[in-house]
Amino acid sequence: MKNRLRTNILIDAGLLVGMAAVSISGFVMNVILPSRHAIRHAGARAHASQLLGMGRHDWGTIHTWVGVALLLLLILHVAFHWKTIDAFFHKNLPNRGVRIAVVGLLTLFALMAILPWIYAL
Repeated sequence: MKNRLRTNILIDAGLLVGMAAVSISGFVMNVILPSRHAIRHAGARAHASQLLGMGRHDWGTIHTWVGVALLLLLILHVAFHWKTIDAFFHKNLPNRGVRIAVVGLLTLFALMAILPWIYAL
């Protein structure tokens, strides 16, 4: 039980750090280091060409790979809490047909998030 709690805390901490990293890198790319297109056509201002020794593309790479890590951690999080999720749906959606439709819709959303990555490989 103690290992399960430790694993849960590590997964949740990883999700929190990952969300912060995606948020910060997105902010850097959109506000601090906007694209040339945004500067020319949207009236954005370029404050610098680099931040912490990294350009916009470097920050984009960080943003992308942290996003991939977040997807993987989310899959682990859902798998780790599957019994709780299953109990929640059985309690709050007693109609089996509605439950299947909701789970099917959530599965579709998950596939929409994962399939582009599989296709890109």
